[in-house]
Order: sequence, then C-alpha cells, then structure tokens
Amino acid sequence: MTLEFVTALLLRVSRKSALNKMDSCTLAVEFAPLIIWQQGDSGTDLRNHLRFTLKPPPKIVDTTTSTTTWDLLDEDDVDASSQIPLDDGSPPDYGAIEVIQCLIEHHNPIFTDANETVWR
Repeated sequence: MTLEFVTALLLRVSRKSALNKMDSCTLAVEFAPLIIWQQGDSGTDLRNHLRFTLKPPPKIVDTTTSTTTWDLLDEDDVDASSQIPLDDGSPPDYGAIEVIQCLIEHHNPIFTDANETVWR
C-alpha cells in the first residue's frame, strides 16, 4: 500500500466521523506510529505511544466500604514537599501525528494526480 491509498482510506473514515466518532485528529493519533514505524525499529516508540494513548479500564467503585471521601483524602503521614514521580517513557511524536493529520485533511490537494482517489 502506498501512503496515498492509506491516507485516502483514513480520509473516507474521517468523513463519516459523525457515525464512527473518528475525526482526522483521532485517526492521526491512532495511526501515525503505525504509518511512520519502519521495519527493523525496536518498537519501543510504538509501545510508548500506545501506553500514552490507551485508556486504563474504569475502576469499579466499592460502595460497601464505610470510608468517606474525606477519609481517602486524609493523608497526614505523606510528605507534601516530596517530588511527584514522572513517567520515564518518552511522549509520542506529536510532529508525526500532525503530519499524518495534515495528509488526511488535505489528501486531494497533496496528491494532485487525481482529484479523488478511485476505489475499485
């Protein structure tokens, strides 16, 4: 597959965003690492991207416990001056995401060989 056909497919999906909830920005965030990833790469960047974009499963709230919200917030033994540990992974490459989004949104002017990509 060529980049032209991949972005044409993503353009078609984004045109139905009212139905599928996937606009060009969302598609770019999800597919940019896959499109830009090269064979032979370790896959570390892809794993980091997926870790940043995947949402954790919702937590189930246990309503049977007798603790209140104020009890959960009461942490007298915690040192407030301590630093917050940051995630060691690198954030996703937002430049690549922006490029893929631009290719999706401006597909027809960029690929001037045809006004519209013909699907057979």
